[in-house]
Amino acid sequence: MKNFFLIIYLFISLQVIKSQDVDREDVKISYTRYPMVLLVSDTSNMYYNGQVKENYISRVESEKADYDKTVLDEKSAQTEKQKEYDKKKTGEKLLGSVLGIEQRPQGYVAPKVPYFSKSYDCNLLTTSYLKIPGYRSGDNAPITIDVLIEGFSILAIKDETIKSSAKNSAGIVEDRIAYVKTAECKHQMYLKVSSPTKGLVFDGYFEPSTKISVNKTEEFGSQNELEKYWNKNQNAFLSSFDERVTRANLTAITNYLDNNFGIKEAKITMEIYTVKSKKVDYTDYANAYSLVLDGYSAYNLKSTRPKGIELLKKAIEIYEKALAESNLTDKKARINAEVTGATRMNLAIIYTFLFDFEKADSHLNRVKILDIGKFNRRSEALKKTLAEIRQRYNSCFGVE
Repeated sequence: MKNFFLIIYLFISLQVIKSQDVDREDVKISYTRYPMVLLVSDTSNMYYNGQVKENYISRVESEKADYDKTVLDEKSAQTEKQKEYDKKKTGEKLLGSVLGIEQRPQGYVAPKVPYFSKSYDCNLLTTSYLKIPGYRSGDNAPITIDVLIEGFSILAIKDETIKSSAKNSAGIVEDRIAYVKTAECKHQMYLKVSSPTKGLVFDGYFEPSTKISVNKTEEFGSQNELEKYWNKNQNAFLSSFDERVTRANLTAITNYLDNNFGIKEAKITMEIYTVKSKKVDYTDYANAYSLVLDGYSAYNLKSTRPKGIELLKKAIEIYEKALAESNLTDKKARINAEVTGATRMNLAIIYTFLFDFEKADSHLNRVKILDIGKFNRRSEALKKTLAEIRQRYNSCFGVE
């Protein structure tokens, strides 16, 4: 019986202590993502001129000419051998064949055509990959983007074996060996970005393009099968690899230009913390929650963003007033430590998108002091987001 009453007592005590529920709800927020570097001071002149150029075509043409010359020289040499052989008498030919001194020249077989780096439509690459969101392309533009592509380079082609084990139809585990060819290649690209206010903001090899890319053939059951495939499909395999690496590097340049210099509307997932209770009145938090939802909804469109900011400021007033009641040592308090943490997280997020970074940072620092598990990781992640948004904002508006 004593145990029964003890359980009832503990249950009631927990209900008193846990008099409120703090829940998290994700929300998508659209905002103006400013650049890491503002390339112009005059926003009426936001134009760029981009150009992709190939600097390896002469090298490829030289390689092709060398191959053609090799074929021509070998073919001429073979023709001369045939002429010399044809001049000999039948007896000489037979004697030479019997003694193993001389054999009839075989018909000429040209060496396999090697893979030559493919040439691209540079105008198409330029329009497809050289873009800065928020800017327009134009001639005589103040911003220039130049990409010099150096051609697909084959570093190594290796034969490899892959060992594995698998059950056969009889359920017996068998060791298997597969044969593949591995190609190691890269396509280096030199990037130059120039701005009238910042000068050369990038001038050098684009780092991702300097890395080695690896591609494997499909697996074959024997080395002989692999060689047959390779002899027939080598150039098609390498051509596809060339295309893939080239476009991957150019896509990386597109993303670099976007992330560092672009101005655009972006979306990010944030959260709202809500507080509910059957025993404690949180009407103010319910009102603030509605204001935040409506505020973010309006904020998501540039045309209604001022209205959204107005609603979010009203929510701030409610949250700041509630914090005046904060009691971090009393778990039964209306604004206890957990509710305080939730409130400060909401305020930090709102202030971030109102670009009031000092207040946002202050609330996050106070959340950290609370050391509440559910907020620790999120507050650290939000600090990183806040730092990036702050850096972007300051790059445009000159705030130190």
